[in-house]
Amino acid sequence: MKSFMTVALIFFALNVFAQDVTQTNVQTQMDNSHNIIVMQTNKGDIVIELDELRAPKTVANFKKYIKTGFYNNVVFHRVISDFMIQGGGFTHKMEKKTATFTVENESIGGLSNIRGSISMARTSAPHSASSQFFINVKDNPSLDSKNDKNFGYAVFGQVIEGMDVVDSIKSVKTQRFKPPYSGAITHNNSPVKPVIIESIYFKNETIETPKQTMQNKLTSSVKTKIENEAGFVTLLFSLIAFTLAYIKRVLCKCPKRCRK
Repeated sequence: MKSFMTVALIFFALNVFAQDVTQTNVQTQMDNSHNIIVMQTNKGDIVIELDELRAPKTVANFKKYIKTGFYNNVVFHRVISDFMIQGGGFTHKMEKKTATFTVENESIGGLSNIRGSISMARTSAPHSASSQFFINVKDNPSLDSKNDKNFGYAVFGQVIEGMDVVDSIKSVKTQRFKPPYSGAITHNNSPVKPVIIESIYFKNETIETPKQTMQNKLTSSVKTKIENEAGFVTLLFSLIAFTLAYIKRVLCKCPKRCRK
């Protein structure tokens, strides 16, 4: 009888452990998703993984701008086909937005400006980066820090999906353009037709389409069914164990059938 009880208890413990592991894995994926952002443009989506480990201050700064909606409907205002595409500072009317935060330059000992990496744009002052960024369309090692005293351009993430979109943006026709308002500066390499960043959001906050909603409901339904079945099996084992224990107790009331 003890063996049945032991089996039931072991099965129950394994079931609880499996559920804990599943919940831990789901939580880990949710936490990691906060470092994966979707840049939604009128040319398509660009998915970027932010490197919070190697560029924590830069990533934190970038997230602040995302959370305030600063990047909604800004443009890639500077496009150089054999260099990079730059955005994050101007509206589709080429009006400069007022950036609120600046960030310390983390290029020293940091990541390299390789193709598909995203870096902070700045002036000649090393710690002047605020909201503007650029995506490298090729390897640009000249932008990296050369030594502990020579600041480069801080990389803080990498494109993981949508490099075809980046390549389509780098190929747009550009012009020398001066916006028609007082105090405007002339922009070289400005796209003739605006390349608009409609929004930047965290991947785990993606708005679901009806089809995705149906798929997620189906997945959730299957998961619930499996969990219910696992719970039922656990309960069944427990009931069997208790039933066998009861039967043994009844049989033991007869001296001929229950001997020490």
